[in-house]
Amino acid sequence: FGLYAAYNQNRYMDQLGYVDQKINSVTVGVYGNRDFQSKNNRKFNLGLGFNYYTALKHQLDFLNIAGSQENVFYNEVIAHDYIYNSMDKLDAKADIRYILPVKNNKNFIVYTQLRSIFALDNNRMNLIDFNTETTYQVNVGIQLNY
Repeated sequence: FGLYAAYNQNRYMDQLGYVDQKINSVTVGVYGNRDFQSKNNRKFNLGLGFNYYTALKHQLDFLNIAGSQENVFYNEVIAHDYIYNSMDKLDAKADIRYILPVKNNKNFIVYTQLRSIFALDNNRMNLIDFNTETTYQVNVGIQLNY
């Protein structure tokens, strides 16, 4: 079992200086996992974690050098990144690991992680049409620890 907290100050600038995005945020979380022993020292490990992210302060400066009112790059990329980085989110994770001991204190591990990111904040969505549907992700892999 554990707790996690972080304060972040991030600044994202493009190389030409047309976009300057500043985000100060806090992430807090809780996580835990447990081993379940089976035969021949094999183990299952189950883990759960939840993180909450909120932007405390955010600012976007954009210099439109194209001169036109309609800027596709701003509308399709910059605004979406800014909204995503400044909205409140809940990140939920579940991990399952099968740990198989092999020779000389080495472990062979098969794992999967299920993850969902939920948008919690709708008050910053008025700039553009932004998809706030829940995002799901599945990771599967194998590893050898030695």
